[in-house]
Amino acid sequence: MQLEFDPAKEAANLAKHGVDFSTVLRVFEDPDSSMINHREHREHGEH
Repeated sequence: MQLEFDPAKEAANLAKHGVDFSTVLRVFEDPDSSMINHREHREHGEH
């Protein structure tokens, strides 16, 4: 996955979510992380 860094978007994300892109990048690079498709779980009645 290739991520692009936009300083304006990073500032907006930090203000809105309290997370900067360097933190997000560490999450995506973590080999022990996993992703859940929330739409798929909601279709099966999971929340």
